[in-house]
Amino acid sequence: MQSNQFAEQKVTIDYPIAKVKEAINSILIKKSTKYPHKKQGLNDMMGSYQFFELGLNSLQFNISLNEISENKTEISFRVTPDVTSKASSSGCAQGISTFQNHISNTLIGKPLEVPSGCAVLVLVGVMTILALMLV
Repeated sequence: MQSNQFAEQKVTIDYPIAKVKEAINSILIKKSTKYPHKKQGLNDMMGSYQFFELGLNSLQFNISLNEISENKTEISFRVTPDVTSKASSSGCAQGISTFQNHISNTLIGKPLEVPSGCAVLVLVGVMTILALMLV
């Protein structure tokens, strides 16, 4: 059954297609637990990437790249909910926005934040203590 919930977006950025490909591959490697993928879903030569974003409402990403000029690349995003997900169109759009931020940060050399389970638990613990102190 095909979902009517999806988001699509095209953006053109001032980076060569090779740099954008490197950025996407770097994200998929560094955040492989969030964005799992199969080798056959990634085609660098064609500039085509298919992978998932795991979460409460998992999403399926389809990204294609088009070289506009030597230093301009068009990135086309299409995101749909995974078959078991109840994500809305706005949830799909949020997935695109998040991945665009990852691409932008990678292209400018900003390190990707890869939260560990321990860091999340510490943060939750600190927030709980602060909340109890305010009561």
